[in-house]
Amino acid sequence: MEKIKLTARQWKAYEFMLDYREKKGFVPSVREVMEYMGYKSTASAFVIFKQLDKVGAINRMPGCPRAYTINIEGFCQ
Repeated sequence: MEKIKLTARQWKAYEFMLDYREKKGFVPSVREVMEYMGYKSTASAFVIFKQLDKVGAINRMPGCPRAYTINIEGFCQ
C-alpha cells in the first residue's frame, strides 16, 4: 500500500488526534484541535478536518460531535 503524504499542518493535527485518543480513550473535538493548532476560530480547524477526511486519514460522521474515526495506517509526513 502506498503511503499518502500529509502537509505539515495536516500531520500536526493528525498526530495530535492520535496522541489524544491514545491518552484519553476518545478523539478530540474540533475546538480542542483548534486550540492545539493555535487557531482563532473553529472554522480554521474544521478545514483541517475536511482535508483529513478527503484524503482518508479520518472518517467523519456529519452532524455528530466527536463522531469520527482515525485511520492509523498509510499516512506519512
